[in-house]
Amino acid sequence: MNINVKVQLFKKQREIITGLRRFNIIRAGRRLGKTWIATYAMFKFAVTHANAVCWYVASDIATCNDHAIPEFLRLCPPELIRSHNKQTRTIILFNGAQLCWKTAESADSLRGRGIDFLILDECAFWKNGFDLWQDVLSPQLMGRGGRAMFITSPNGSNWFRRLESQMAAEVAKNPNCDWAIFHGTIYDAENISREEIEAKRLITPQLTWDQEYMAKYVDQLGLVYWDFNRTKYVVPIAPPGRVVHARGMDWGLDDNTAAVFISQLANKKAYVYAEYVANNTDVPTHARAIRAIYPEFPIRHSVLDSSCWNRDASMTSVAKRFEMAGIPVMQATRDFDGSVSDVKALLTNGDILIHESCKHLLEALENWNWGSHEPDVLAAFRYAIDSFVRMGGLMPPIKTAGAPRTPQDMLREEAEMLRRLDRINRHKPGRAGLVVRLYNR
Repeated sequence: MNINVKVQLFKKQREIITGLRRFNIIRAGRRLGKTWIATYAMFKFAVTHANAVCWYVASDIATCNDHAIPEFLRLCPPELIRSHNKQTRTIILFNGAQLCWKTAESADSLRGRGIDFLILDECAFWKNGFDLWQDVLSPQLMGRGGRAMFITSPNGSNWFRRLESQMAAEVAKNPNCDWAIFHGTIYDAENISREEIEAKRLITPQLTWDQEYMAKYVDQLGLVYWDFNRTKYVVPIAPPGRVVHARGMDWGLDDNTAAVFISQLANKKAYVYAEYVANNTDVPTHARAIRAIYPEFPIRHSVLDSSCWNRDASMTSVAKRFEMAGIPVMQATRDFDGSVSDVKALLTNGDILIHESCKHLLEALENWNWGSHEPDVLAAFRYAIDSFVRMGGLMPPIKTAGAPRTPQDMLREEAEMLRRLDRINRHKPGRAGLVVRLYNR
């Protein structure tokens, strides 16, 4: 059977189609034709691989029925289709290739069948997307050389950004690996004039424009610690060389009260070795429980959230009650943005290790989203890390621009150094003393 199928592709679409490998990540903005790219790739594979099993997994049924399947029917000549079951959303081609359109709404409906070609459409928006890929879909590609194509717009910083970051590192290390990564924006849509794009940009909020149209990851949306990876940061045994111990504490009357225990190691890394989370009890009870955790380790300092210095009707404060119960405390940082930024930098640089028993903290690091309440155990962790930073015990790495560096890059780095020095110098010396680290210029 000889049938010619003529298609017109944008330059970016052609770059993607011709550059596909076994596993492919396509992060694309609106109007680039993500559905068309995915449909054409699946069609091309199906007609050249007899009896292949191809799945197009979308977010919901409406996407399948209203967009993906009609797109395929417009592309595929009718004479190539042997049968089309609309109820099961299955098409059988002349060569026995089977194409199925499914949804990510139910994991159970995706289990079982081996797959030769898999499309994960708008997968950054799937609920439990990582679990669906890791535990359900990817095993079905094994044993038959199955291929996969992730094609989506960004959805803040979530599992998809983490996956792309990990695979980008793999591609940089081994350019001939099984992964390929592509990025397209609305400016790659050749059917839209530059004037129309600019007119849309002027009336679109910047965050929306960056994420929806430019397909950029926006740090203010999605997961805060999006690149946190248990395999990189979690340890089953205590590392050697613990030299300084500290506690971070977050008080809650109705919410949880949390404490996180951290050691500074001799190699200047931080090691989180224990946590405490409880609620609906008073300060003395919390204090007794906290003091009972690893009493053999001398705590150099404890930091407590700054709101605990406000006096109540009895003319005392939560901080004073902790001190009366045997836990002298220092005031934790009020610099939310700066301390979050420092924690992220230290994590990225591998300067924080966490014992596997700290389950509340690990869950919080993996799931806390911008705009939601910061989990109490995560606040306690941030306070403790910040206390080491302010005292000079930990120094988050400063991100430097790749060569060539512009004057603007140098000014940004200088401002970051001054900000960190200011945070150290504003620290009030207490039991722990004060250390100021000088930068080499």
